[in-house]
Amino acid sequence: MPKVYGYIRVSTEEQVASGMGLPAQERRARAYYDYLVTLPEYSSFEWGGILEESGVSAYTVPLLQRPAGRELNAKLEAGDHVVFLRLDRAFRSVKDFLNTYELWELRSVNVHFLDLGVDMSTANGRLTLHILASVAQWE
Repeated sequence: MPKVYGYIRVSTEEQVASGMGLPAQERRARAYYDYLVTLPEYSSFEWGGILEESGVSAYTVPLLQRPAGRELNAKLEAGDHVVFLRLDRAFRSVKDFLNTYELWELRSVNVHFLDLGVDMSTANGRLTLHILASVAQWE
């Protein structure tokens, strides 16, 4: 049975104070899962849980080299989905985004970015994310 995992991250105390702390991110990821399973195409999906990082920079450490990123990658199976609240919670480099996405696409893993409302299974979704990954790196 396919699973939905949430990945959450903070790298600074400022992010915690802004309302993007780990508990807030976890609530939003779980609420999104609760919504997804009301849709017929996701009704059989199970909650895989939350993987969280604290104090790790996405700018200097690629997702799959971070402890929770490695753990997430090891758990993923074909048909699973990963929920990120924001693109910059996962990736701050175009290269990291492209490498991870291509790896997961080959493994039939889909990705959801809640801040963007982008479906990575469509050509428009992939184009949008490539552009926005460039912007996240620029920031």
